[in-house]
Amino acid sequence: MNLTQNPFSVYDFLGYLIPGIFFTLGIYIIGLFPFEFQALSFDSISSYQNSIIIFITCYLIGHIISFISSKTIEKYSVWTLGFPSTYLFGKQKIGFLSSITSKYDKEHKLGSVARIIARLIMKFLISMIIFPITFWDIIIRHILRLHDQYARPLDADLLNIVESRMNSLIQYKYGQPISDQENNDKRDYFRIIYHHSITNATNHIPKIQNYVALYGFIRTTSFVFVCFFWTFFIKIVYLNTIKNYWWILFIISATTFILYLDFNKFYRKFSIEAIMAAITIKEKT
Repeated sequence: MNLTQNPFSVYDFLGYLIPGIFFTLGIYIIGLFPFEFQALSFDSISSYQNSIIIFITCYLIGHIISFISSKTIEKYSVWTLGFPSTYLFGKQKIGFLSSITSKYDKEHKLGSVARIIARLIMKFLISMIIFPITFWDIIIRHILRLHDQYARPLDADLLNIVESRMNSLIQYKYGQPISDQENNDKRDYFRIIYHHSITNATNHIPKIQNYVALYGFIRTTSFVFVCFFWTFFIKIVYLNTIKNYWWILFIISATTFILYLDFNKFYRKFSIEAIMAAITIKEKT
């Protein structure tokens, strides 16, 4: 199978260009809301002589948004749920706050305290930046206790088969099975599984790439809605009309969280596909 891709892959369009266009157009519409909405003209947008510049600009904006979304939304997902390759195997996730205090080192008290404070500030800022996600996540996971709805592990029978095959693979790579490894949770086993699948199960590559493009697109789009939320919030607070349009904020925030759930769904499917591809490979003697 030829793995050579065109200069612009599916991910370039789904992960960068489309979110960049969507962000630019959305911010433009919100900027006109509510008094100058009639001034919106799609003909004027498409009448620029050099439309290539517009697409390049949107493409670059998409890259920036994609990077920020990976450092905010994806980070938050890992902090609160863990990597899919962790919770799929039923491993216990370190808590959001306990992961900060676990960095304390008695032999380096000052440096440890400084790192803990820096991590606490960073996590607080990221949680506030993506507030629409944080708000609904607290309700869904902590109040309604629906954690397993978007971070559930593999069922017991499948897990036994997967762990058996993964033990064989990791034993071949590391020289001993997973269960015998120290600091097991700190080892990046999924990277080995993923590259093993890409190298030896080429029939699974298109599906894996599709999941990568989809979870990148949904993650970036979710952050675009975060931007819409804050832009609209600042707009209606400045106009002192928040009492009239609070329901729009509600819809934007709910949509943002639904996209966040969708991102985790495809992130999970991507991990499952890579794992299933690896266990179907017949090892050479």
